[in-house]
Formats: sequence, C-alpha cells, structure tokens
Amino acid sequence: MPLQKERLVHEQVASVQAAMRADPELDSSSIIVGTVGNRVLLQGSVSDYSEREKATAIAALIAGPENIQDQMVSPDLVADAPSSKAARPSASRQIRHSQRKRRWPSVWGEVR
Repeated sequence: MPLQKERLVHEQVASVQAAMRADPELDSSSIIVGTVGNRVLLQGSVSDYSEREKATAIAALIAGPENIQDQMVSPDLVADAPSSKAARPSASRQIRHSQRKRRWPSVWGEVR
C-alpha cells in the first residue's frame, strides 16, 4: 500500500509540472515541484502574489488543497516581511541581561 501511495504522489507531481508548463499565464520556470511525505511541495520563486495563487490553484486541482505545501517566495512577500534584525535584541541588551546579578533564596528563605 505505501508503494502505491508513493507512486500516486509522484504521478501527481508530474501532472502538476505539466499543467504549470501548459498554462500561458504562469512562468513556471522558477517553480520547483516536489514531495514531502504524501504532499506536493511547491518551492522556488514567483514574480508576484497572483502568480503564486495561480500555481497553488493548479496544484490544488490535481492533488487536492489539503495535499499542497506552499513554500514559494515572491518579492512582494519578502518586502513585507519584518527584518531579522528587528526580531533580535541588541548586543548591549544581551550583555546587560547576562550581567544581571542573580539572587537565589537560601535554605531559610532569605535572599542573598
């Protein structure tokens, strides 16, 4: 049974690739279609959000929407993403935090 499922997923990948290549409105040259377990994986880059939606819709028609994992990147999504710098605390803040004295209660409950 697992071999049959694996074959089905690979057939779906081939069908998704062929359907994307056949669509004149979609530049599928930078989209990679693969598998993750029993799911169809879409990776690579697309020019905009509408192209991403088109590729996802084609894959969902063939494999079913619950069997699609979308990891495609588009420039408009990258521009909207928060910078990784903003997510990390500054180096001086990290040092201050690590230099903070720790106080541990003693056995009798007093703080040293």
